[in-house]
Amino acid sequence: MKHMNRGFALVELFLIVVVVALLTAVVLPAKAGSVGDREFVTLGATGTGTWTNTRDYAAIELKRISVSGNLNATNVVTASRIITDDSSNSYTQTVGAVTCTSGAGTQATLAYVHMKDGDVLSFSSQTATGGTAIVEYEVQKH
Repeated sequence: MKHMNRGFALVELFLIVVVVALLTAVVLPAKAGSVGDREFVTLGATGTGTWTNTRDYAAIELKRISVSGNLNATNVVTASRIITDDSSNSYTQTVGAVTCTSGAGTQATLAYVHMKDGDVLSFSSQTATGGTAIVEYEVQKH
């Protein structure tokens, strides 16, 4: 009899461990991680350009906007976020401005850093000259 009880106790213990493992997997949320990425935006001869967020992630957070190869050694390039509501009304919010010296610059202090799918970044240049804007962001992965 003692051997049967011991075998039954081991089976019970095994079943309890399996149930706890299953409940832990179901109840505890998965850890999300952030992955960095970047996009390059060509600023045309007038110093303007746009980038549309087409990433279908839980969240995109802008980290840094840089300008490189600006044809004017000293220039200011402004980035604005254009969002559209459910009624197709557009709203423009200034995200940040990059001050260029020697044709390049970086701005890491940004406003309105969260962008959803379909939001647009619009670039305008104080001096109508071309260059490249580099948009760096993090996406949340599940």
